[in-house]
Amino acid sequence: ATGEIYRQFSITLISSMLLSVFVAMSLTPALCATILKAAPEGGHKPNALFARFNTLFEKSTQHYTDSTRSLLRCTGRYMVVYLLICAGMAVLFLRTPTSFLPEEDQGVFMTTAQLPSGATMVNTTKVLQQVTDYYLTKEKDNVQSVFTVGGFGFSGQGQNNGLAFISLKPWSERVGEENSVTAIIQRAMIALSSINKAVVFPFNLPAVAELGTASGFDMELLDNGNLGHEKLTQARNELLSLAAQSPDQVTGVRPNGLEDTPMFKVNVNAAKAEAMGVALSDINQTISTAFGSSYVNDFLNQGRVKKVYVQAGTPFRMLPDNINQWYVRNASGTMAPLSAYSSTEWTYGSPR
Repeated sequence: ATGEIYRQFSITLISSMLLSVFVAMSLTPALCATILKAAPEGGHKPNALFARFNTLFEKSTQHYTDSTRSLLRCTGRYMVVYLLICAGMAVLFLRTPTSFLPEEDQGVFMTTAQLPSGATMVNTTKVLQQVTDYYLTKEKDNVQSVFTVGGFGFSGQGQNNGLAFISLKPWSERVGEENSVTAIIQRAMIALSSINKAVVFPFNLPAVAELGTASGFDMELLDNGNLGHEKLTQARNELLSLAAQSPDQVTGVRPNGLEDTPMFKVNVNAAKAEAMGVALSDINQTISTAFGSSYVNDFLNQGRVKKVYVQAGTPFRMLPDNINQWYVRNASGTMAPLSAYSSTEWTYGSPR
């Protein structure tokens, strides 16, 4: 595998080698001359081990000297060899991919599916089933299994999000470039783009763990001028449009986040609620419990601990107008209808 990170590593390695050469040619000889001083004649008698070392060292020195003289006599021939080596290095340098980190076939990749805002889990499940059917039929020779998760994605949580984990067969069964993970993803991107109900995007995992969730790079927009959500979304769309005009430089550019969704807003008139003796905390708790759920306690059932949650019945929490059927207990203990001090409206905004 090649890439910019490996090129940077090679530069680091070469720099350390050049530093070692400088030290070996400048500081080391002076240090050796200081430490390895010639002993006076008869000063000491070398033992058998040192005598053998001296003999081998003198032979290697003589061999190195003879080789150097031979090279100097055939300068032209070895200069041609040196130029060929330099030319080979130049060719390899020019052909090295310029990406920071190359993609690798790890035997697994992912596919995200994002439906329009407000889509239900039923529609998300249908899209994930289409994705599964494609991989298990069109790519059955390469795909071993598919595992899908609805309601979750790297862009956030929501019923309109889905994620699929595709496990490939062993490399020995996927011989050839057409069976690599890159080729499989390219074919899947073309085939799954025909799903009109969702944006389906297959992607490879990063070559190095903990470097994000997908290969490539991330980019974030920051609203330094505090212009607001709408202006930030507009700038994002302009950036995506500019990226689409440069297919030779960047591909697969997509936003990573949830789109604005329809919201049902409850406006509480604090003055009216206070006049009726209803606390805002009680209003929030009633709405949260009725349309969501609230944890009560635990109980033992056949030796196992079960959790108890309280929630409104299905017929009383399915429609927005059901909120007008609910009452909140005030300070005097009587029930005050929500419709007496609140109003509702549909709005549109960023999910939270």
